[in-house]
Amino acid sequence: MKAVFKFVDYEKVREEGAPKTGARLFLQLFLDNVWDLFFLNLIVALCAVPVVTLGPALAAANRVAFNMVRGECAYATKEFFRYFKISFLQGLGSGLLMAGVGVALVTFVRSCFIGLERSAFLWIPIGLSIAVAAMIALSLLYVFTLCGTSTLNPMQIVKNSLILGITQLRANLIPLSACLAVFIPEALFLPKSLPVLVLFGIMPQIFITNFFVYKPILRYVLTKGSE
Repeated sequence: MKAVFKFVDYEKVREEGAPKTGARLFLQLFLDNVWDLFFLNLIVALCAVPVVTLGPALAAANRVAFNMVRGECAYATKEFFRYFKISFLQGLGSGLLMAGVGVALVTFVRSCFIGLERSAFLWIPIGLSIAVAAMIALSLLYVFTLCGTSTLNPMQIVKNSLILGITQLRANLIPLSACLAVFIPEALFLPKSLPVLVLFGIMPQIFITNFFVYKPILRYVLTKGSE
């Protein structure tokens, strides 16, 4: 797998269904789909209430956003529920897998901090855990889009997401920064931030992410028959 050294270069990819290029295109696509993003945000928030359906909901939402970036999304709500059914097991499995890794990592780091009084060497596993957490954050940019767009199983999805998260680092900086800039304040100010989260705190970040991860996924993971 070779790295991409541009953020997004959609030039000469129109024949594959991709949009052209640039910030103007992003703004145009975003404004064209802003109302769909608003309604989808409400649907995703409702689907997240049972928690167990959060993974499938994110998979479906990412597939719809993926189609928006391609300019191929006609009925966003209808497409969401269709992809929710299609990618349910992939979204559920990948979501549980990533959640399990996250919980294990947090538990491990917490135990290391508790033991710091006995040994300063525990800073080493803490540092390594922070590096692993960064890789997980980068892989999350790809996990649920791959759930919605590919036929890979959860283990393959996580593996490919980790590879793309690391190798496409430069292309991932903008969507990762956008997600962290919104999700961290939302998490810190819960429950006061709940209305923002429910109304427009999920889908814009998913749309931004798919705008930037579209080409790496198309180039390295998807084939014409896998979409």
